[in-house]
Amino acid sequence: MIGYLHNYGKGLLKRVGYNLPIAVKWTDDDTASTNGFVVSIPREHLGLVLDVKPGKRPKRAAVEVAKGLMIHEIAHHLQPLRKCQQVCNDTGLDFSIVNLHLDVQLERVAQKLWPQEVKYLYRWRRLVWRKMQAQYKKDWLDDSHDFPIYAQTINLIGRFRKNQLPYMATRSICRKRVSGDLGYYDLDTMRTPMNPTDLPDHLRMIADKYPELCNMSNPLPNYPGMQQGGTFCDMSQGPDDIAPEEIALTEISLRMIDFLETLTVNIRRQAPLKEALSLAHKLRIKLRVAPSFGKIIAPVTIDRRKNALSDAQPYHQAVPRGKNIRRKVTVLLDVSVSMGELSDTTSPLYKALVAVQAIALSVEQTGGDVTGVQFGSYGVASTNWDAAPLFNPVLVKARATSYRILSDLWIRKPSDTIIMVTDGQGHPPQVVEQKDYNRTFVISLYDLDAKKQSGAPVWISGTTPEDTIPDTARLVGKCAPLSIHELDKLPAMMLELIN
Repeated sequence: MIGYLHNYGKGLLKRVGYNLPIAVKWTDDDTASTNGFVVSIPREHLGLVLDVKPGKRPKRAAVEVAKGLMIHEIAHHLQPLRKCQQVCNDTGLDFSIVNLHLDVQLERVAQKLWPQEVKYLYRWRRLVWRKMQAQYKKDWLDDSHDFPIYAQTINLIGRFRKNQLPYMATRSICRKRVSGDLGYYDLDTMRTPMNPTDLPDHLRMIADKYPELCNMSNPLPNYPGMQQGGTFCDMSQGPDDIAPEEIALTEISLRMIDFLETLTVNIRRQAPLKEALSLAHKLRIKLRVAPSFGKIIAPVTIDRRKNALSDAQPYHQAVPRGKNIRRKVTVLLDVSVSMGELSDTTSPLYKALVAVQAIALSVEQTGGDVTGVQFGSYGVASTNWDAAPLFNPVLVKARATSYRILSDLWIRKPSDTIIMVTDGQGHPPQVVEQKDYNRTFVISLYDLDAKKQSGAPVWISGTTPEDTIPDTARLVGKCAPLSIHELDKLPAMMLELIN
C-alpha cells in the first residue's frame, strides 16, 4: 500500500502546482510525521493496522485512515516549517503546542485545497476522537495539572470534538475550568484562520504571551497518536541531489493566499423573478441537444423463408433523436455597489440577476447542474454549492471587487464552465493555469458615458468597448464587453458560452 499512498500524495500536491519530489515510508511510531520531504506512515495507528502483509488486501477503514493521514502530512509541506522550527529554537516554545497550531491551520487549508478528499481526513479525525476523548477529558478535569497540560488538553478537545471543524472554540468549557486570560487561551490562539506566511510571527506572539509554555522542565503528556517532541526539519532523510534550501519546507503555495475569499452559508432558495421565468422558457428550447439513436420495430413484413435460411432480418430500425447534455455551469454575479440597487428594475444588478436566473433555470430544466456565487470583495456560496445564491437578495455588501474567489472555484469545480458577470476591476488570483483560463469567461459590463462623469472607473481608457475590459479580467479568462444599456443581450451571450 505504500506505493499507492506515494502516488496519492503526489496527486494531492500536483493539484496545487507543487512538483518537488516526496517519499513515503512505513514507521514503527504510533503517529504519522513529515520533515517536508519524507512522509512517515505508522504501521499501526490507534489499534488499526495499516501495513498488511504482501498479497493481502487492506481493510477499507485502514485505507481511508491512511489517506487521511497523507492529506494531513502533505498539507504540512505547504507551511513554513523551517521558520516555525526556528521559533521553537529561539523561544523554547514547546513543540507539541506548535504542532497543534500548525495542525489546526493546515486542516482549514486542506478543506479548500482538496474538497473531494477531505472525507478521508474526517474519517481519521473520527478515529482519534473515538479513541482519545476519554483521556483528553480526564486530563482536563484533573486539578493537579498545571497550565501547560491544561492548554494542551483543552486545545485537543477543541480540535477533535467537531469532526468537520478544524477547531471548535470552547469558551464555555474554559469558563468552568479557570478564569482570567488563561481561560481564553484557545480563543486567542487557535480560532482565527490565517495565511501560512503569518504562522511564525503568530507562534512568537504565543511564546511572548504565555511564557509558561516555553522551556518547560516537565514535558507534556505523550498521547498515543499525537506527535510529541522532536523537530520539523530533520533533513537527514532528504535527497542527496537536492539542497535543503530547495526542498519546499519554506515554499508557500500562492493559491493558498486566495482561499479565505469564499464564504459558504446556509441559503434557502427563493422564488425566481417573473421575468426570469418567461425568459428561461425561451432559452430552454435553444439549448443544444446531443444526438442519439433509439430503436423501433422495422416497418416490414418478416419473410419466414429467408428467416429459415439464416438471412438477416430487419427486426429493428435505428431512429435518430436528441437527448439533453448534462451541463455543469458556475455563475458568478458581481453585486458590489457599482452594480446598483436590486430595488431599481432599470439597474444593471436587476437586469443581470434576471439573466443569470433564467440561465440557471434553463440549464437545470435540461438536466444540468448550476452553482451560483455572489461576490464583491469576497464571495458567498451556499453550503450545498448549488444555485441558491442567484435566487436570493444581495448577500454581499462591498464596494470593491476581487477575482481571487476563482482559485477556490477552479479546484472545487474542475469540470465546470465558469461565467463571471462584473463591472469592476478586481484583484486576480496568484496562480492562473491555462486549463482554468480556457474554461473561464468574463462578461465585462461598461458604460462609455461614465467617462464624462466625475469619478469615472479608471480602467475605461478608450472609446471602444474592447478598451473598457479591465486588464486584470484578461488575466483570468476570455473576456467579452457588454454595455449596461444593452443588458437584454446578456442571456444570449451566456447561452452561447454554455451551448
